[in-house]
Amino acid sequence: MTSVWILRPGDDIFSAGRLHNYAQPRQITRATDQLEDVGMPLLSNQKVDGRFAVVAAVTKEWGIGNEEKLPWHPKRLQLDMAFLKFVTTHHYECCGDSIRFTDLDTGVRNAVIMGRKTWDSIPTRFKPMEDRINIIVTRDVHAKDGNRHPDVVAVTSFESAVEEASRLAGGSGIYEAALNRDYDGGCDCVFLTRLTDHPSMPCDTHFPGTLLDKYPRVINITRQCQELLTPTVKLTDDGEHVVEGAITYRIDAF
Repeated sequence: MTSVWILRPGDDIFSAGRLHNYAQPRQITRATDQLEDVGMPLLSNQKVDGRFAVVAAVTKEWGIGNEEKLPWHPKRLQLDMAFLKFVTTHHYECCGDSIRFTDLDTGVRNAVIMGRKTWDSIPTRFKPMEDRINIIVTRDVHAKDGNRHPDVVAVTSFESAVEEASRLAGGSGIYEAALNRDYDGGCDCVFLTRLTDHPSMPCDTHFPGTLLDKYPRVINITRQCQELLTPTVKLTDDGEHVVEGAITYRIDAF
């Protein structure tokens, strides 16, 4: 699963065809902003509050990738992919033992934030991820597609990306930076697809699972997501997992 942060109502973000210095938080208006690109879309005038959510999918051994592909490649997990798109195009709030999803305000889009390897792993026909701002964290911003598409922004650090959006999801370095961020806001929710039964899946990239110890509450939202997004995907008898082929998994919110 790719790296994702969701832009919430009241947050702000803008897209640009080239790298800009976002080192300091600032209020932006069309009249006073001096960025180079002309016609840059401004979605809101509110500063980002520094809070975000993590979205990831992991194997039993916390694997998230192998040779820059998902561990279960070429299989696609129908509910997991549908949830990725849904959670990155909606706002959410915790309501007791469930999560309530609502539409974003008119004129507000979500931000999908990812490392360069994750960006490169997305098939060309699927990028940029539609209806979302795509933020790429990379050391080589001038060579990336972000310099050629209005919905893609390239930045050189995780902190720069934090100033641009409010949800996140991968690769491993981005996850670790996010879960370790305890100042000026931080991660307020982790949406995790967890494979609980599956064939052997070699992985060379892993999620920092030990960092989830600071999130003791776990809400199983598998049934909620299955009924909302993919009712044809089979639920297990306990209603806490879905089964797709030889893979059993669940979706949790921490």
